[in-house]
Amino acid sequence: MPDRAALAARSKSLTKMFLEQIIAQAATSIRPPENLTISEWTEKYRYLNNPGSYVGNYNFDKTPYMREPVDTLSSLDFTGLAFVGPARTGKSDAFFSWMGYSAHNDPADMIFYGMTQSRASEWAQRDFSKNLRAKKSSETQSLLQRLIRPGKVNIFDKHFISGMQLMIRWPSITELSGKTVPRVWLEDYDRIPFVDDIEKQGNAFDLARKRTATYKRFGMTACEASPGFEITEPNWIASSPHEAPPTKGILGIYNRGDRRRWYWRCPDCEEVFEPTFGLFSWPDQGENLERAEQTTLVCPHCGVMHPHTRKFEMNRTGRWLRDGEVWERDGSVTGIARRSDIASFWMQGPAAGFQSWDGLVLSYLNAMDEYRKTGSLGPLKKTMNTDQGVPFEKPKDEMARLPETLKSRAEDWGGGDNYDTRKTLVPPWVRFLVATIDVQRRSFVVQITGFGEDGEMTVIDAFKIVYSTRRDETHPARPLLPIDPAAHAEDWDLIISEVIEKTYPLADDSGRRMAIKITGCDSGGRDGVTPNAIKFWLKLQRDEEGRKHHQRFHLLKGDKVKDGMWERQTSFYEGSSNSRMAFFSGKVPFQRLNSNALKDRLNVILMREEGGGARMRYPTWMSNWFFKQMCAEERISGKGWDKPKGDGRNESWDLSYYSLALCAHPEIGLHKIRWETPEKVPAWAKPWDQNALVIKPTDKSPMVQVAKKDFGNALAAFG
Repeated sequence: MPDRAALAARSKSLTKMFLEQIIAQAATSIRPPENLTISEWTEKYRYLNNPGSYVGNYNFDKTPYMREPVDTLSSLDFTGLAFVGPARTGKSDAFFSWMGYSAHNDPADMIFYGMTQSRASEWAQRDFSKNLRAKKSSETQSLLQRLIRPGKVNIFDKHFISGMQLMIRWPSITELSGKTVPRVWLEDYDRIPFVDDIEKQGNAFDLARKRTATYKRFGMTACEASPGFEITEPNWIASSPHEAPPTKGILGIYNRGDRRRWYWRCPDCEEVFEPTFGLFSWPDQGENLERAEQTTLVCPHCGVMHPHTRKFEMNRTGRWLRDGEVWERDGSVTGIARRSDIASFWMQGPAAGFQSWDGLVLSYLNAMDEYRKTGSLGPLKKTMNTDQGVPFEKPKDEMARLPETLKSRAEDWGGGDNYDTRKTLVPPWVRFLVATIDVQRRSFVVQITGFGEDGEMTVIDAFKIVYSTRRDETHPARPLLPIDPAAHAEDWDLIISEVIEKTYPLADDSGRRMAIKITGCDSGGRDGVTPNAIKFWLKLQRDEEGRKHHQRFHLLKGDKVKDGMWERQTSFYEGSSNSRMAFFSGKVPFQRLNSNALKDRLNVILMREEGGGARMRYPTWMSNWFFKQMCAEERISGKGWDKPKGDGRNESWDLSYYSLALCAHPEIGLHKIRWETPEKVPAWAKPWDQNALVIKPTDKSPMVQVAKKDFGNALAAFG
């Protein structure tokens, strides 16, 4: 029988031990926090035990770019954070630093959202436990292990002795609702099923952010991912240096934030640049592996080819810059930074701490080989998203038009460099003007194109006519009503003053102006457009003032005919049984356009960069939307020119090929003008001093002042 004294002593010892544990736990929960940032806490207390990879105290030497994002998680200046980057950057591991810091130094409840329920379960049982493992001698890791409250065993709920609770969940609408916590983390955001519309209630980030709204600036919702969605607008042009392409998922959140990018400073020229895959250089010939092993990264400023061994050094001295900031040579940062309550970060593959450059290039070369052989885009999409850290975009044909390429050719011939404040001027080489109109549901979209010798062309003006002269009869004081070309024939009258009779100043400071030679207007569209277009032409024909604008106003109708003619002259009712038009008398001419042939011609003109011959030239004031619209369509084998679904508007493209059709009309005959023989050039296409359509500052447009008695002479003067 045990000795009673021994049992009493043992009981006393156990009681003392339990009391010590209780006191220790209580002390842990009430002790003041250490004055540490999350990155400082991580290096002091986190211990990694990954045999074969890394064992030891955590440090940021391999991933210095993670310091700022990790420390921002505890900032009171932001309530959201998005980190976009390739695989092998250490971005997902940042959660464990945040969790450990919260449990030990700044207790607050947290929710971790896995991609799915099965992933949440797997993460709780594997990843969470793995990050608590360490050698027994690790004082730092034993601290983290002791933070878990004993007796609280639950896969999806972890309790800490500091009072903090970690909930492990998945992004269903049920789990994203009804919970209030100050800290939320969404793992691998772009791989969450239906991430942009969780059960038709909204995107996962904004739904999760509602969980922290009660805590205001003390709340934080963070997400991380490699890009996982295709670019929705391939012809997009960035409006600021750090803007991401339009796409779903995490890059959409990044664009809402302050848009930080990771920059390096070249060790040779000391200039700053962003390390991107496009700066890689490798040999053109040889086996893919051999080519990839010779990869270097070229400084865009001095051209020095940096080997992979320099990545560690350049990463160590790199820094994040917000959109609008500039890193000066003296180390200072200038500029006006973009402001947002979301801190957003985006870095690309070359800077990833655990990726090699030859591995990145080898994956890309193999994926491109697969695409060329089989047309499969899977490997290419994978390497762009997860290796390079960029959104996927289908490779363009080497001869494809690109908006940024067209924009880079813009010229300044006066008039400013901003679309909204431009002063439309006719450049010196333009001989005549052509106006084209596209009929929209609530507007006339107008483009004025100038043509020079050998078919050189440029945009002189682009605008919309959106308001009619009609008012609500019951409320006369109200503003003008929007136009409706299909329902109101009188709205077409605006084309006379706003287009046909309009003139434009010459870029020579003489005050002279140039009138428009010819106007073409689309005659198809919604029910009512064609009849109203015909009514308008007939009204021009019967004009009592004798201006005879109908001779310079042409109705157009696009058609994918298979003959080689660009355009053919025809009229409504020829071979037509359309009874809705039977109330018109006579024939109304229109041009039936071979849209595919004309677009082929326009494409060739756009591809020509310089030199003689037909080419498109661009003013510096033209906005990005124009260049995007000029690249909106692509030629599809067996189908002709078409606009891919979701690629935005294409009015500028259509209006430009309309202008080519008008130039092919016998009234213009641009291709027949003999520019080398001045006396045979029509009066309306001569140099400005002899041009019949160039008028003095005090004169009215020749299209306005022509009367019946002298119309014949004026028409002869126009050629």
